[in-house]
Amino acid sequence: AFELGRNETTPYIAQLTGKVFTIDTAYDDQYGSITVTITVGGKKIKCYQMKGDGTDKVKVGDTITVKGVIKNFYYEDSDKGTVEFAWHAESATEVTMISRKAADKVDLSTPAKIIAAALKLERDEALPQEVTLTGKVVSIAEAYDAGFDNISVFFTVNGTTLKCYRMTGTGVSSIKAGDTITVKGTIMNYSGNLQFGQGCVMTKRTAGTASGPETDQAKILSEAFALDPGAMLPYQARLTGKIVSVDTEYSSQYDNVTVTIEVGGKKLKCYRLKGGKDLGVGDTITVTGIIKNYVHSSGDSEIEFDQGCTFTKG
Repeated sequence: AFELGRNETTPYIAQLTGKVFTIDTAYDDQYGSITVTITVGGKKIKCYQMKGDGTDKVKVGDTITVKGVIKNFYYEDSDKGTVEFAWHAESATEVTMISRKAADKVDLSTPAKIIAAALKLERDEALPQEVTLTGKVVSIAEAYDAGFDNISVFFTVNGTTLKCYRMTGTGVSSIKAGDTITVKGTIMNYSGNLQFGQGCVMTKRTAGTASGPETDQAKILSEAFALDPGAMLPYQARLTGKIVSVDTEYSSQYDNVTVTIEVGGKKLKCYRLKGGKDLGVGDTITVTGIIKNYVHSSGDSEIEFDQGCTFTKG
């Protein structure tokens, strides 16, 4: 399936069993279908307009078996495809769920229990129901997008940092670091990172005052390199170091670069550092952002400043 070319389909009807990662389009009574994404063997596959007995009951975390033709679907103007079970006109094959096993019940009755359950999620798993948490914004991950009326932020709850990805809701355009917000949505371990997935909603916001980034280099390094895989520091950090490698060249399209700096004998990657067109090995920079222990698909992890980190030179 993942070797298919642009808009190619498998020459047979396939059957796969996986765990529901996201509900992409809610169940439609009129058509008797739902669109979900499942994870199978570490891969994500969309099940487009899936039908079958019990599809109206499908929830995140359920294990389902799906039958149909798989396609590497591309929109006309897109350069990135989506591998999905899809309607196949030539054979009149529908996408059908042929079995479903409901997700095990998880106690999500308190914020502490929600966080505990979230921290136990395997890579590309999600909690089986929507939850609501209140926490403090530590940084803006992706600036407010007026076109889509959303924003991505990092916030901390009981000492654990989560990302709120493309969060909507009244007042999201005014969010600042230091604000206290209440967020509703589905928490997932997205490629090793704990976050409220796209579609999360801010239901309440109380303006606050940012305490500013931590600047104690020894403290930051000690806490950063003690992070568990997938965890983040619950504050913005600021470190000064020398660039020892340029890992991804500057992108004029996205105005960012990925470099590795050395601080106090420790090496940290600065992922998609904003700006940095003229940065090179040997430059001394001060980086501000959220530090996490990023888990690669291979299972290896490394300490890095997350996407959206900023810098000053010298």
